[in-house]
Amino acid sequence: MEMSYPRDQFQPAIRVADLLQHITQMKRGQGYGFKEEYEKELSGYSGEWIGGDKSKARETSEETRGKVFLQALPEGQTASWDTAKEDENRNKNRYGNIISYDHSRVRLLVLDGDPHSDYINANYIDGYHRPRHYIATQGPMQETVKDFWRMIWQENSASIVMVTNLVEVGRVKCVRYWPDDTEVYGDIKVTLIETEPLAEYVIRTFTVQKKGYHEIRELRLFHFTSWPDHGVPCYATGLLGFVRQVKFLNPPEAGPIVVHCR
Repeated sequence: MEMSYPRDQFQPAIRVADLLQHITQMKRGQGYGFKEEYEKELSGYSGEWIGGDKSKARETSEETRGKVFLQALPEGQTASWDTAKEDENRNKNRYGNIISYDHSRVRLLVLDGDPHSDYINANYIDGYHRPRHYIATQGPMQETVKDFWRMIWQENSASIVMVTNLVEVGRVKCVRYWPDDTEVYGDIKVTLIETEPLAEYVIRTFTVQKKGYHEIRELRLFHFTSWPDHGVPCYATGLLGFVRQVKFLNPPEAGPIVVHCR
């Protein structure tokens, strides 16, 4: 049975059971199916074929094609970020132009009646059929480490994904927000249980406990150590294995997966 899709519509998601058959079909004719699909997507983003016809589009360099996709993405501010811009919150942002939008920001529980203690530079991101499955945040700074751990506990997160190194090209990109043994961050106690170093990433396992609570939670920090500064990994193999580990080890009942770079 061959699968076909209307030419003027986006291709629907492929069922896992059909994936091998789909790939085999798309690879026929020296991968013509993939080329056709890619060029159709390109046409949809740019509004017309580059140079006016398909033959010229195929001759366009990959660099130019990439620029077309990037140009289709929205630039600059696309929503309000009033809370992040408040004077009391400015020092909680590593960069003045990479801050939280109001509509999707993570709101921490207010501390001691301080209305500004609910801010952290972090936003919810939906997963596939899973609302708020991820939290994208900045790498913790010295001033925000306690807030970071407050968020981890409040959101019942069991996985942190770190895709930066602490220092890159001689500059601090993220403070070391986890302990070698046991450390207390505000009212959150974090204890290192295990460190598993691998070729391209490290998995650290911790227990986390909040003051006044008997519950002890387990949390893993997945630290991808091979991501280059101002670039991307040369090969995808290590990164794909890393993603698989995160998905496999993250408990299904846990809160959002927290992801940060610098």
